[in-house]
Amino acid sequence: AALLNGATSCPIDLRGETPARIADWIGQTGITIYHSVPSIFRSLASAGRRFDSVRVVRLEGDRATRRDLELFRAHFGPRARVAVGLGATETGLVCQYFFDHDTELPEGVVPIGHAVDGVRVELRDTDGAPVATGTTGEIVVTSRFLATGYWRDPAADARAFGRADDASGERSYRTGDLGRFRADGCLEYLGRLDGRVRIGGQWVATAEVEAALASLPGVREAAVAAVDTDGAAPRLVAWFVPELLPAPSVSSLRRGLAARLPAQMLPSRFIALERLALGAHGKVDRTLLALPAPQRPHLDTEATEPRSLVQLRLRELWEELFGFGPIGVHDDFFELGGDSLLAMSMLERVEDICGRRVPPSVLLGAATIEHLARAVLQRSPELQAPIVAIRASGSRPPLFFLHGDYLSGGLYCLELSRHLGPEQPFYAIAPCGFDGEPPPASYEAMAERHLEAIRAVQPEGPYLLAGQCNGGLVAYEIARRLSAAGEQVALLAMIASSARNLRYRALWRSVELAGRAIGMPGPSRRHAFERLRSFLVHQRGLPPSRRLRHVAGKASALRREVSALAGRVAAEAAPARVAAAERPRAQVAAAERPPAPIAAADGVAGAREHLWEFYQRIDRGYVPRRYDGRISLIWPTEGDERAAEAARWWRRVVAGLDLYEIRGSHTSCLTRHVGELAGALRAAVERT
Repeated sequence: AALLNGATSCPIDLRGETPARIADWIGQTGITIYHSVPSIFRSLASAGRRFDSVRVVRLEGDRATRRDLELFRAHFGPRARVAVGLGATETGLVCQYFFDHDTELPEGVVPIGHAVDGVRVELRDTDGAPVATGTTGEIVVTSRFLATGYWRDPAADARAFGRADDASGERSYRTGDLGRFRADGCLEYLGRLDGRVRIGGQWVATAEVEAALASLPGVREAAVAAVDTDGAAPRLVAWFVPELLPAPSVSSLRRGLAARLPAQMLPSRFIALERLALGAHGKVDRTLLALPAPQRPHLDTEATEPRSLVQLRLRELWEELFGFGPIGVHDDFFELGGDSLLAMSMLERVEDICGRRVPPSVLLGAATIEHLARAVLQRSPELQAPIVAIRASGSRPPLFFLHGDYLSGGLYCLELSRHLGPEQPFYAIAPCGFDGEPPPASYEAMAERHLEAIRAVQPEGPYLLAGQCNGGLVAYEIARRLSAAGEQVALLAMIASSARNLRYRALWRSVELAGRAIGMPGPSRRHAFERLRSFLVHQRGLPPSRRLRHVAGKASALRREVSALAGRVAAEAAPARVAAAERPRAQVAAAERPPAPIAAADGVAGAREHLWEFYQRIDRGYVPRRYDGRISLIWPTEGDERAAEAARWWRRVVAGLDLYEIRGSHTSCLTRHVGELAGALRAAVERT
């Protein structure tokens, strides 16, 4: 066409040329009409030059985007125009649309115009029937001016070309391209027919997703394809080239697309690249777009650690489903790469793990681990009871398990019970305070309360007791009381329950003797021991040169502490003088007082916020006493206290000990390795 109209045709071989050199060549040659596929145009515009000699930019052979039009306005003169359109070797030019600097830029897909003279464009469905305006269909071109066919390939002729109309001489050609008519009759190009995929049971044109993604701030280019992963249903994956680094977050990209596209058209993964792979003709080659190994995407949220066992178990489940970590409790399931089908699978697993059905509507509020964990706990109110029969039937004696999870109710007991088998009755005992009632201020007092509930289920021995962490220490005190009452304790299994405080047993005995001698009540004696123990722990962590300075610096504080403690003893001994004695000591810090029971008026949720510190203080003031029985110590391999060290401390106060080591940490042994924990418990039960 250029030669037949008296113009000069200037081809350039792109192989080995850089965008900067092409830009120089255009200026040196005085090119007035530029014609290429859009991807080459984008790389050329990235050279940062102005092209004042060019009056027409023709972008054909692939989809143009709003971003291309913005680049045109930035780098070409005010009288230049952009021509986009559709054509093929079989049809010649089909339609064309012009933009100048004043044309309103379209949102999403760039239109390619109306049919040129002598050509009629229709959109048809898979059955060949016309589709309505606004509906996607295959572009069919009807004209007298089509190719006569393919060289010696009648089968291809029959697939692509329709028979000629004898009256008009027109024939039709099925382009294999997808399009959609706007209300004004203008055609939008939506890519190849093989670029339309079914996602969630609905057809999605990947070109429309690409156009919407490329129009977002911070995105230079985009390509979208449906990827079949692990034999699952196809999922949309987006590759994009950012304008600048750092690249836009997945969170911001999803928000931008959600404002333009329906949910089934949102990609599940976004992969940032330096450039999109191009084929031999300069078009984006989607077959060269690689899918990297799963990894945590760039989100607006940090990977916040779980604060409860339920959150930890959900994180482990999500990391297993997605194949990467770490995942934070505030990360959005869909921003991580999830879709509706994966969400259904995830909720089925949650039901299997927690024994509670969680409807998909829960994810509408917030698709995060924190929100899902809250929903799971709200749907498990019965676990707030002091003792719950997870499995009441079975041929063996019942196992009473003090789960120690005062933050999330011990939902791991459901999995643990299943792993123990149908013949093992299993009763879960919640820590004091989880139900919102004021908890006792010592493990010994907690043991008295739990013992009543245990005897209500099983009045006589032999008893099977087990507990984790603080639950194991309370179980230890229960076993001591049962043994003192002449009852048989067949099993006392303690999971990650430390006896390190025995290193301060001499100090504890001294405080006990001195406190009893001056009439100091039990809570005050425990508080005094806790304060002195904290002082010694801090001393141990200091170099020798600083220990004397630390003692000297604490001398005045120690005098105030002794004065305040003496005042409390006097007040407890003489209630009539309480008000007068307490007023001068109002300056004593709250952290220096004995742990006070949590008020039930705070409610369950309010009480749980304080339980962690409450139990920490009780734990610091607890020293195990002698138990003339045998214990089974189950210890995780990960942690600062090793199994041999833990066993050495316990052997100082028990008659015998069986040690079982299991994989995991203090918490993951209850979640990821709960099956191994159940195996150790089964072995301990069999040993009885």
